[in-house]
Amino acid sequence: MRKAHTFQVAASLILIAAIWVLAGRVYRAYERLSGEFSVPVPNQATAMAEQPLPEELNVATPTLEEFSAVIERPIFSPSRRPATLIAETPEAMAAPTLEVDLVGIVMWQSQRIALVRLKQDSRVIKVNQGADVAGWTAVAIEPSRVLFRRGDVEKEIRLMYNNNQIDG
Repeated sequence: MRKAHTFQVAASLILIAAIWVLAGRVYRAYERLSGEFSVPVPNQATAMAEQPLPEELNVATPTLEEFSAVIERPIFSPSRRPATLIAETPEAMAAPTLEVDLVGIVMWQSQRIALVRLKQDSRVIKVNQGADVAGWTAVAIEPSRVLFRRGDVEKEIRLMYNNNQIDG
């Protein structure tokens, strides 16, 4: 049993020595070949000094008509149509404001619940995502804010961190 163990140790040492010798040969071959393929990089300052500067730059400013395609199909608009001003509708102007404070958010597994305090009577109510509060729908409940929507009008309510504001 002792002979087998000694043989395994000796074989391992011989294998390590062979790998060491081969790695050294490969590295020396790499160094020799890398010197043959290297390209000298000129100093950037010298390259810039060798190029003459232009006497004058003649760049014409494009006219507005040349940008008509960009104006008609804006790149950063998802619909690729120009933004239009939405006139205030009488319903949006007459919509009551949302008078609540966000005092807590509970996020557990797939549930999202906002705890909001109504300003008119200081009651704290539980609002699930999609629920209605005074005609406003909670469309998004996130860790520090709730987004309410009524028609085309959206209102973001941020979480209150100051305990004095919650008490009164």
